[in-house]
Amino acid sequence: MENGSFKCNKTELKNVSKEPKRRVIYSPALFGFKNVQGDGKYVRVAILDSGLPVHKNILTDEFKSKNFTQSKSVLDSLGHSTAIAGIIAANGENGIQGFAPKTDLFFGKVLLDSNGYGNHESVIESILWSITREVDIIVMSFGSSEDHPGLRDCIRKAHKLGISMFAACGNCTVRTKDASFPARYDEVFSVGYSNTISTNEVIKHSGKTKGIITPSCDFETTFLDSKFVTMSGSSLCNAVVAGVSVLVYQNMRHKGLGIKDSQNIYNEVGSLAIKD
Repeated sequence: MENGSFKCNKTELKNVSKEPKRRVIYSPALFGFKNVQGDGKYVRVAILDSGLPVHKNILTDEFKSKNFTQSKSVLDSLGHSTAIAGIIAANGENGIQGFAPKTDLFFGKVLLDSNGYGNHESVIESILWSITREVDIIVMSFGSSEDHPGLRDCIRKAHKLGISMFAACGNCTVRTKDASFPARYDEVFSVGYSNTISTNEVIKHSGKTKGIITPSCDFETTFLDSKFVTMSGSSLCNAVVAGVSVLVYQNMRHKGLGIKDSQNIYNEVGSLAIKD
């Protein structure tokens, strides 16, 4: 596509049903993190993905969403954004409860309905929009093999303003040079998965946490038409780590710690990722 292309990282869709197979309460301990409590209240999270979910388990506000694509509607018709949002903030009324059900969600639509692709221009505009909405956290479960100076600049701008950013990097190792963009940028927390590990592995550079590789697993979450789905892939792993980060942000804010330095958030998430 013009200006390069992004694609939501490959997700494997397994079962779609009207009701979840079982009750799932997402918590840090469920994924090998040390426990941290919270509900996400007053934490502003922008999910830049396939659009605004329409699901009975996800509280949304159309006025907190914007379409940056050529699609005719801001609504999610791909299901990817709905799955991500469910892990982070589903309300639990029908069996799936996200990490932080009271999170203040914003949605930027950057991926097309037809194929899940997006371009650099859409992603750049959505990040700048997120900055104007004064969000605390940006979640990006897509990637591109191409670097782009405009994307790099707006990522740096968001970072300087204290916004923590989490991006999926696919099936990779602890070497961030294997990651796609924007996960490869130093200012962004990179989240990948591996089929060959059984515990979380933290990515560190010069003593600073830059990402996490999680074991591959299946995730039950929300889907189109108020249905539920079982999925796997780095997009869902990224949602898990972003969900944990919402709780970390809420707790650090309550304690008066340095939440406007995203590296502080990243370091704390990394410290929780490996149990003693």
